[in-house]
Amino acid sequence: MRTLLALFCLSIVTARAEPGYTERMFRRAMSKDNLAVSGSLSMSPLYVLITVCDRKSGADRVICVSSNLLAGAIHEEYGLPYDMAGQRKEFEIAMSQPKRRFCFHRSKAAENITYGYSPSTLVEVRRRLANMSRAQLRAKVDRQGTVKETPWWHTEKYQDTVAHVLLERGILVGYADNTHALYCDE
Repeated sequence: MRTLLALFCLSIVTARAEPGYTERMFRRAMSKDNLAVSGSLSMSPLYVLITVCDRKSGADRVICVSSNLLAGAIHEEYGLPYDMAGQRKEFEIAMSQPKRRFCFHRSKAAENITYGYSPSTLVEVRRRLANMSRAQLRAKVDRQGTVKETPWWHTEKYQDTVAHVLLERGILVGYADNTHALYCDE
């Protein structure tokens, strides 16, 4: 019985040591390139994990999309201008969505956050990265910008999916404008 209790406690500690995607990560990603909030703007956005509801079926799906695409979808959905007041309002709307769940009713807004990976690709990438620690994953992302060869996950088929899995594992990533390679933010 003591052994089972010890194993249970160890599993809880281990699970807590491996943080997942947090509100802090979402806030950081949405504020990084919002001039009204952070005072800066770059062309290398961070990724976010959000839940989108399908307009027709009402079904929810967690997807990974770059923060600038989500910001654009919010602007389209609410008819916000791209001035400082509009950017501030867009950030407030993003932060106010319970559990980061978004339902876009305007087609232009919904089209702005399309994702290019399937549930089966997500399962495959989770499996391929399952045995790597967070430190190993971070090192691999940091190293990929200097390597001449293209890692499998930098291909168009996998990059957004890999970003999804990295966010789930608590690693905030974006893509560099000039190379489109993944990079770690923190």
